[in-house]
Amino acid sequence: MDPGQRARDPSNYNYTQRRLEYGAAMSISSLSERRIAKDRAHESARRRTRVKYMLMFVSDDSNWDPSKPEIQAAYKRIGEWFEEHTKSGKITGGEELKGTTTATTVRQRNGKITVTDGPFAESKEAIGGYALVDVKDLDEAIAIAKTWPTLQTIEIRPLVEH
Repeated sequence: MDPGQRARDPSNYNYTQRRLEYGAAMSISSLSERRIAKDRAHESARRRTRVKYMLMFVSDDSNWDPSKPEIQAAYKRIGEWFEEHTKSGKITGGEELKGTTTATTVRQRNGKITVTDGPFAESKEAIGGYALVDVKDLDEAIAIAKTWPTLQTIEIRPLVEH
């Protein structure tokens, strides 16, 4: 039987098909592994040159009334700020938080867990939102924070890289 007949012979189908599938899987797998390794190396190099920070926007939410024209104007400026820095690739995420009256706190002390309504600390100021930024260094994070439209207090912390 010639090789062409052997390949078309139904009794040899499984052997031929498995051989083709195994060979294809190996080449696809090895290509994928090389691509993934290259992507990881590129991402790792990028991480070494950039640092991620969280900007936490601290405010007094007791007089934050969304129906006031000045608050509506502030929301507009905040939206523009997020849009500008997101388009530049420096902001990678962020959200506004609901007021402290909606907070729930879970504590563990001496092996006992308690759940209470309200923020973890009684304070007039609280974190009202945050932005995640991907920048060269702390100076660049500070420069972005200084442009926050409703600048009051912004706490900046680096994220832990794992």
